[in-house]
This record gives sequence, C-alpha cells and structure tokens, in this order.
Amino acid sequence: MWVSVTNDDIDGGLCLIKFSNVDFSYNPDDTLLQSISFEVGRGERLSILGPGGCGKSTILKLLCGLVEPTNGSVHLFGDDILSLSDIQKGELLKSVGVAFQQGGLFDFMTVRDNLYFAMDNMTEFSDEKKEKNQPNIAK
Repeated sequence: MWVSVTNDDIDGGLCLIKFSNVDFSYNPDDTLLQSISFEVGRGERLSILGPGGCGKSTILKLLCGLVEPTNGSVHLFGDDILSLSDIQKGELLKSVGVAFQQGGLFDFMTVRDNLYFAMDNMTEFSDEKKEKNQPNIAK
C-alpha cells in the first residue's frame, strides 16, 4: 500500500501525518494496534510492511477517519482527524491519495457503500443526484 499526502498550504515544519500512542481493536478481546506512534513530515516517505492481519490497512482507515482509535490521536496536516466535522474531514481528505496493492474497495463496506463514499467525498452531488447517478446494484 502507498499513501500520498500533499497540501501546499501547510507550514513546512508541520507534520503531515502524526500518530500518537494509538491503540485499536476491532473487538475488546483482541488488540490489533498498541501504542503506535510515528510522524511523517513534508518530503518524507514511510513504508509500513508486515504480514496479513497485522494492521497495515487499519492504519490507513485510522488516517482517513473511517475507524476511531480506542486510545491515542491521529493528526493529518496538524488537525486531529476525530475533531473535524464530516465536511471538514472531506475537504482535508481531498489532499490524500491511497493506492492498495490489490483491489480498490474498502473491504468492510458493500460495493454500494464504496460508491457512495466516493460520491460523498469527491463530488458535490445532492442526495437526489446520487440516487439518479447510482448504477443498478443489487441491494
């Protein structure tokens, strides 16, 4: 997986991505991420490698605000991703690109939800226009 973040409006010394003591679990009995901390500044690159199921994709989900950490904080361009409104988060995420090695859909969403996610975050479609432009997908 590869992440690109670009925002020319930010201060050169500001971290583009900052994870501070992040914990995450999909269920209370099994902690997936524990005390994860790292920073990525302008011009820096970070690769996250590991076997399947170790939390690489979850880190991307946390970065985009799709899931919330059980502890700690995630900052993107200096903003705590959890403190932003959906509109603010959407504007901020327009400066983030994610390339998955295999597939391009969020595995925890239906195909329909993936399409709506793209329309919600990449267009200014009204709900009516989204329905009109929605392909015929089995519900």
